[in-house]
Amino acid sequence: MPQLAERPFSFARICWCADTVDRNFLIDYHPDHPSLLLAVGASGRGFAHIPSIGSFIADRLEGKMDPRVAAAVRWRPEQAVNRDWDDTQNRFGGEYRVMDFQKVKEWTNIQES
Repeated sequence: MPQLAERPFSFARICWCADTVDRNFLIDYHPDHPSLLLAVGASGRGFAHIPSIGSFIADRLEGKMDPRVAAAVRWRPEQAVNRDWDDTQNRFGGEYRVMDFQKVKEWTNIQES
């Protein structure tokens, strides 16, 4: 759509892609915050599953998730035991640390109106 090439963005949002240690989905309640449902993971490909994953999230919220699915996407702290946190699992591009976006020179500053 070349007609949009020079048009400014009207707004921008960040989409956090929170990987899980085993790169699988996590759709479960946080053990320390029982009202917080986490629906994350999938090693950066989670956005591609948005059309299909929503029903699983709704099932978990409504307490009717199939037990087999619940077992597959449960909270899995054992996956982090003895994990080499310096292993990037072939994921590159970041500075591998928590950063303030205002200090990241590559960040695009899009002003909101």
